[in-house]
Amino acid sequence: GYRDGEDALARFGRKVQALAQEAGARSISMVAGRDEPMILYCGVDSYVLIKRGTREFLNGERDALVLPERRVAEASGPLPPPVLDSGPISKRGESRYLLFLRARPAPPQATP
Repeated sequence: GYRDGEDALARFGRKVQALAQEAGARSISMVAGRDEPMILYCGVDSYVLIKRGTREFLNGERDALVLPERRVAEASGPLPPPVLDSGPISKRGESRYLLFLRARPAPPQATP
């Protein structure tokens, strides 16, 4: 797949890890999709159910959430806009994944 430019899962996973690290995310929830290796590429230990993953993200228990676009309607509450969209993963465009990151409060400004 790499030789044919079909490394979309790996590229998306690297971007997820980089953006999560840049944002200071300590934990990522991943909802299972059609592409089983996605968990490996994003550096996550296990999949969570959609309701649990979105609830933990919205409650602040998790800093980042990756889920298949087709499952957004099943979320346990309104999600912020995604910070990353994988675009079509397969040649048939069947899969698409989204990364949501928790907005971190800005550090307090020093007063002169």
